[in-house]
Amino acid sequence: MAVGIDFAGGTTYTAEVTTAFMRACSRILLAVMLSVSLGWHWGMIQSVAWASMFAERVRTEPVGVALAMTFDGDHACGICLFVREGRQAQGKAEVPVVQQVKLELGQPLEPMALLFPPPRLEPVFLSFESSGRRLEAPPYPPPRRA
Repeated sequence: MAVGIDFAGGTTYTAEVTTAFMRACSRILLAVMLSVSLGWHWGMIQSVAWASMFAERVRTEPVGVALAMTFDGDHACGICLFVREGRQAQGKAEVPVVQQVKLELGQPLEPMALLFPPPRLEPVFLSFESSGRRLEAPPYPPPRRA
């Protein structure tokens, strides 16, 4: 029996559908967070800018000229300038300098550790008889149902 969740409008979703939806949303969120943390968002925004610039220019120019104008860097659009400034600002981000700390270690070994050494571990042997396994083959042919 499927358990349903009722929403406004009378739509009912089963637990399986809701779980699959939440799993898909969490994967998308993880991918977005990973791309932003690695700086891939600038590449995605730049790709959108190039596609829109090419689509605009191919209407009035031949394909070769539109392609050259899109990627030459001299005819940058507003999005391209935004990406360029963002990448430069990200590159200039200050990384905090970690101070070097010298650790002073105490005595290398405590005297009480020598008086009470850790216990030795004894090997454990398992037998098939205690584990509930059968050593003989099952009866052949299988028993019939009464």
